[in-house]
Amino acid sequence: MRLLDTDDGAREVQLDVYRAMTPDRRTELAIELSEDLRAVTLEGIASRNPGCGEAEMNLKLVALWHGDDVADAIRALLETQ
Repeated sequence: MRLLDTDDGAREVQLDVYRAMTPDRRTELAIELSEDLRAVTLEGIASRNPGCGEAEMNLKLVALWHGDDVADAIRALLETQ
C-alpha cells in the first residue's frame, strides 16, 4: 500500500525499524496504536455529542466500527439486563 504522507525513503526506514522489533514489541505497539485510535475516536464522538454518557459513546463507537446492526443488538441486550 502506497502511503501518501510518507516518502519512500522514510517508509523504508520505518519498515526497517518494525522488522528489527521483537514480535512482543510489535504486539505491544499494535495494542498501543489500537488504544490510541479508540481514545481519539471517542474524543471525536464526545465533541460531536455533548452530554452523551460513556455507555452511549461506546455504543456509538461500536456503530462506527462495526455497524448499526451490531450496536443495536448490544443496546437491546443491555436493555434486557
